[in-house]
Amino acid sequence: MVDKEYALIPTQIAEEMLRTFWEIRNSGMLTSGRVDSIYGRLPTAPQDELLVRNVSGVEIPRYGCLQIVATHELGDRNILDVDVPSDTTGASGGFVFASHEVIPAGSIGVAQPSRIVRAIKQTGTATAGTRWKPIPGFFTISTGVDGPFTMAGDDLIATNCVRIIVDERGTSSLGDTLERFIMRSSWVGGSALATFTNLSEPSIPASGGIVEDPLGIFFDILGPWNEGLSIRTRYGRHYVIQARCDQTDIPPDEPIGSCQVYDESTGLVCYQTTEAICDFLNGSYGGDGTSCP
Repeated sequence: MVDKEYALIPTQIAEEMLRTFWEIRNSGMLTSGRVDSIYGRLPTAPQDELLVRNVSGVEIPRYGCLQIVATHELGDRNILDVDVPSDTTGASGGFVFASHEVIPAGSIGVAQPSRIVRAIKQTGTATAGTRWKPIPGFFTISTGVDGPFTMAGDDLIATNCVRIIVDERGTSSLGDTLERFIMRSSWVGGSALATFTNLSEPSIPASGGIVEDPLGIFFDILGPWNEGLSIRTRYGRHYVIQARCDQTDIPPDEPIGSCQVYDESTGLVCYQTTEAICDFLNGSYGGDGTSCP
């Protein structure tokens, strides 16, 4: 007896099989798995899916939030280098999300190509329409009024898994954010070191950065340890908009020293700052009590 090479399938069943196949394929589940080295076999992925290389130094979990830090070619494919998020706005690079398989450190994997993606929440209730954002240093997301993601709802495929809509370009599409800042240095070329507190979400820890006054309007009013209000743009720039009158200097949290910081436009620049902020700026700290030339 000869084995049958073909079998007849009713049209209705065949259509249902095809529909199921395309649903699974479009969800990203039809990937070939991990590779042991970036020089090994690339994952088999349709051309509309995103190949990413894990440069974070740790394993990326399923549906992890990733920040794009570079792009390069390997073979005939374009590959995105991704790291753990370093900001919440996309100022350092747009965001993508890992697909259904973990990506070991240094390996190449697949990210979800759609703007509607799965993600893993850290905290919060997945209320449709609310804004969410990355958590710097983690692959999870949390609630945030100025975040670049819009919540769609829970997804039962994994614990704490949700569906979100990523803003176009993977960065925040909302307006600017009002902040309170404290000066940590004198003005140098229209910029100064400062720490910032988000007035919309005061529970977020204060962060260090550069406050700007391009026209020099506040040069005579604001000095080290004075405070005011600033606007953080969606691109991560901080601009002074208001200063407190009759301010009393606030004692520094740490001894002030000098910090050599590289500036592309002027070369090395010396700031009066603290060691913590010097570390934040990746500068060379001169030591407590030292001063700039």
